[in-house]
Amino acid sequence: MISNIVAIFNRVPDTIWSALIAAGIAILVMLLSNRNSRRQLQMQLDHTATQRDRDRAMALRRDVYLPAVEALVRSQAVLGKAVNLESDLTEIGNQLSADQATMAKIHLVGSETTVRALMTYMSALMPAYMELVTLRLPLTVRRQSIDAEQAEITRSLSQQQQLAEGMRQLNLAGNTDKPTWDRLRAQVAIEQEAFRTHTDKKAALWREQRAEMRQVFRRMTELLAPVSQLIPDAVIAAREEIELPINAEAYRQLFADQRGLMRASLTKFIDQVMPPQEK
Repeated sequence: MISNIVAIFNRVPDTIWSALIAAGIAILVMLLSNRNSRRQLQMQLDHTATQRDRDRAMALRRDVYLPAVEALVRSQAVLGKAVNLESDLTEIGNQLSADQATMAKIHLVGSETTVRALMTYMSALMPAYMELVTLRLPLTVRRQSIDAEQAEITRSLSQQQQLAEGMRQLNLAGNTDKPTWDRLRAQVAIEQEAFRTHTDKKAALWREQRAEMRQVFRRMTELLAPVSQLIPDAVIAAREEIELPINAEAYRQLFADQRGLMRASLTKFIDQVMPPQEK
């Protein structure tokens, strides 16, 4: 049988064998090409999916980091607002809470470096804020006393004007009743004494207020420095995550220079508005 099979193959012309071999090679090449195409297509699909996931993650980071960095820089302003008696602490607290909520989103998408830098900043900011709020309380109480003294001064001035008008009317009417005039003069003397007393108290309270305000503003300047110097680390970490590189050392130096100028300006302002020699 084997000899018959060999004989059959021997009778096949070489041209047929050539065609069969060529067809086989073509099929093999096609199979290899299809397999390679499928592999490249799969690689392309995997790359596209990876890129899409990366772009989605990057977009999410940008959406979180941009408002968070804005809230980070803005939050340090609460230290200055805390010592400003014209600022509403409730409003300040609400803004600080909103900024904290904005920054807290970084905990969901941020790297360990970014989250650690942010938490380090908040760990410095909140104790400083609470200390300044505590120092503000005596200033607020004294300011209320100053306002109370001013209310008494205004009342006394109004009363003196009424008494003066009453005396003018008596004079125009030609009233010479001595008891009436004595009573009016006594009331005027009482109001003048009250005016002097409340004016002196108000002046003394303002001297105490300015001296303590100077100390509080000085303390605010001292607390602001270590808090603000933590901002660059958080900003640099965030920029790295959203692939916005920056020269870290140069940025830190620029921030330090700006912080130095700001501190010098604050110190000059305090010395001009609340000079230490004022008693």
